[in-house]
Order: sequence, then structure tokens, then C-alpha cells
Amino acid sequence: MTSDSDSHLSFTVARSELRDRILIPKYYDPELEVAARCAEEDFVLPRLGDLLLPGAEGSRLGSWIRREHYGTGQIPYVRTSDLNGWKIRSDYKKGVSSTVYAGVAERQNVQAGDILFVAHGTYLVGTVAMVTKDDLPLVLQDHVFRLRLDPELDLPGVGTIDSWLVLAALSTQFVRRQVRVRQFSANIIDKVGERHLELRLPVPRDENKREAISKDVRKVVEEQGRVRSKISSLLGSKLRMTRERAATRHGFSISREKLTHRVLIPKYYDPELYARVILPVLTGFGRRTHAAIFSFCAGVMPPMPMLGRSLL
Repeated sequence: MTSDSDSHLSFTVARSELRDRILIPKYYDPELEVAARCAEEDFVLPRLGDLLLPGAEGSRLGSWIRREHYGTGQIPYVRTSDLNGWKIRSDYKKGVSSTVYAGVAERQNVQAGDILFVAHGTYLVGTVAMVTKDDLPLVLQDHVFRLRLDPELDLPGVGTIDSWLVLAALSTQFVRRQVRVRQFSANIIDKVGERHLELRLPVPRDENKREAISKDVRKVVEEQGRVRSKISSLLGSKLRMTRERAATRHGFSISREKLTHRVLIPKYYDPELYARVILPVLTGFGRRTHAAIFSFCAGVMPPMPMLGRSLL
């Protein structure tokens, strides 16, 4: 593979260098090959697929869940937007019931120490997070890979490596650029497909550097977990919503004088949500909004139509 000029406006690829009939120019970005050659002195560059357990045990997508199951329980339904800063967000937006979890738990088999990798989307493709024991149980969306290292791996020139080091390697600019050249548009969404197994990860040859990186990454992730637990204990809650929608009912009635600001949307007057708020007369506040805020501070879920979801 050669470049026609130093401007990188174009480059040529020999027919013999084409892979899997892929004719998308960015897939053969010559700068990545240059970067790899420059790094070989200090790093080994194994393929991600060579570090994982074989087949679906090492790399598997999550499961598609029907929308009617959203908000039916407290088990997190982890989506692409729930991965942030190497962690799974504690304030997840979708929860599912234990019945839904039981239906996919054996197939997904998510364990502490697994790495989550966003497979579909746009700018989120390639985002990674570590699963900790505090994150379990959970259900993975079908746009997220669950990756698991081979515990018996003996990497030539390096030996064994842990998932903390792999998490750091997957977050480097070198790997992120590889992800970008491997994500292709499929209708309205980008997908990396099984091409994520081709990613070459920079693993330091120096043992002291490997140990230092693993230690630092683990410290960051565990510290985030401790901070989250502290916040939860201070607020007296788990920072997790139980339901995002009202339970199904055939109907309810409301008198004309209870209509507020001419709002005629039924969900605004959901009796189950209002039942969760301490009555204004008991709080000393005259307005329902003030009573809802007081209720939230007291550990009672405020009505979402009144305050919006930003506080949840």
C-alpha cells in the first residue's frame, strides 16, 4: 500500500491487498499502517479477536427487548448511551422486570470483568466500559458487544494481560481511529460488525508499564463506584427509576375543578403518580409543585408529568 503524495489526498491499494471485497477507501487508511510500524518498538499489536475466548463466548451482542417491557422493573437495560467514562451509568433510562432478565440471562451471561463495546450507532461506536459486580444484574441491548478475555492467553513477548489493560488499549486514539475506518453505514445506523475483532491493540512490551496502566485504570473505575455508592447513601435511594410509565388501566375520572392550566392530557393526572407525592397540606406548601419537590427530598418519587424526567 503506497501513498501518491505527502498531502494524503489519495493513495493506491494493490488488488492483492483488498480484504473481504471491501472497496471503501477509509478502510485502508495508510496512516494507520505508518502508526503501527512506529509503535512496534515499544508495543506489541495483537488483534482483539486473538485476546478473547473463541466464538460467542468471547464476543456476543446483547438482546433486542420489546418496548412494552421498558420501565417494568429495576434491572437496567444497558443501551449504547449508558456507557460513559469506562463505567455503566447509574442513572439508566430503561429498566426491565426480572422475568425479562430471566429470559436472556443465560444467553447473555454477563459477568464482572467483562468489557462492553458499542457496536452500532454513530459517534458512540467503539465506546467501552467495564462490568463490575455492582452493575449486576443487567440486560444488554442488541447494539452492545459483551467481550471476555481468554484467561489462559499467553501473548508472545508479553505473557498474560488483564481486562483493565485491554480497556485502556481500546480507549487509545490509535484504536479509536481503527474503529472509525471499520464502521460502515447500514441504512440509518453505522455498524462495526465482526470487524471489531480485527482491531490491533497497543500493549506495552515493558512489564512495569503494563502493570502501572492496569493499576491506574482499575483505581479510576473503582473510585467511580465508591463515589456513586456514597451519593446513593446520601440521597437514601439507589438513583434508579422503578417505572417510566404508568401501569396499564382501563381509565380513571377527574372532576372539572381539578383540571390545571387547561391541560387535557390524561397522563398529566395519573392517579398513581400523584399518590406517590406527600399531600401539600402535610408539607406546609400550598402548591403541588412545591410539595413534589419536598416529596423528592423525603425519598418519595415525584410525578414525572409535573417535574419532568431530568430530576430522575
